[in-house]
Amino acid sequence: MDSVFDLLRKYEKKGDFAHSSVTQQMIKEAEERLGAKLTEAYKKFLLEFGFGGLDGIETLGIAKNGRMVVVDTTLELRTLGMPKNLIAIEDCDEWFYCIENESQRVVSWSIEDGNDYRESYSDFEAYLQDRANDAIDNL
Repeated sequence: MDSVFDLLRKYEKKGDFAHSSVTQQMIKEAEERLGAKLTEAYKKFLLEFGFGGLDGIETLGIAKNGRMVVVDTTLELRTLGMPKNLIAIEDCDEWFYCIENESQRVVSWSIEDGNDYRESYSDFEAYLQDRANDAIDNL
């Protein structure tokens, strides 16, 4: 995970990440509201960066003002049919990247998919690495 974080720091420009003051209590509250445990890798991202990404590719998290964007987005999408075992981590307009809670894989889901989703990455770290590389290629 450290190598991905080093890559993000290397290419980060001011304002790319919120660098929110995320606490363990905030993470616990997010888990309670979602009814799911967050993966260790995603928790590390929240603690280090809070919310954001490179070149417009934004990983949802906790904003500087403490708003739990990941929780609000996930709960809203659940009212639109997203399976309860998914946690939305990136809005890609037509679909969302989500962490599948049990397997910890990152999958893609859209409203049209209903209860179906497609595996995209083996875990959060693979997702973050690939999305960072995509952004860097476009810089």
